[in-house]
Amino acid sequence: MDTWVGLGKKNRIVRASLPADLRTYLKSLDAWFEDLENFRHALAHRIPLYIPPKVVSRQDANTYKLLGKRKAKALKRGLFNRAAALAAAQDALVRFEPVMMHSPQDKSNRILFHPRLLSDFGIIAEIGWKMHAALDQVPEKSAVKKAGGSLTRALGRHWLQIIRKFG
Repeated sequence: MDTWVGLGKKNRIVRASLPADLRTYLKSLDAWFEDLENFRHALAHRIPLYIPPKVVSRQDANTYKLLGKRKAKALKRGLFNRAAALAAAQDALVRFEPVMMHSPQDKSNRILFHPRLLSDFGIIAEIGWKMHAALDQVPEKSAVKKAGGSLTRALGRHWLQIIRKFG
């Protein structure tokens, strides 16, 4: 009964118990919910989140590799000062970029960490405010009928109890 908890597209009973304007709003977020669910499932069941420690731009990638080969040769020859200089040249080509991905091996999409967190937080806060406003409303009879069954009637009663308690 994983569809009994949540606000996503699959949570029909939950959504049907909500006011029409909130249902419409949540429907507009279906793609966001799906993306969030896919990302969550991959993190929970597949591989952990990976935040690369550094990145090299595409334009500098070949130079970075060449410097790495030269550094390896210098180390084999015992030219440690030369190897250190080549490592410094490589380091000048890298930067930290706050991205996250599932794995560098599976060519997963890179997601900019900071903007994604802010965007998701904004959406979650907006859902919270709309949910708060919905608590001031009496459930629509059509929403209760639409979801059907005794579970929906129980949800309607529970909704009214919440409104009486906090409203």
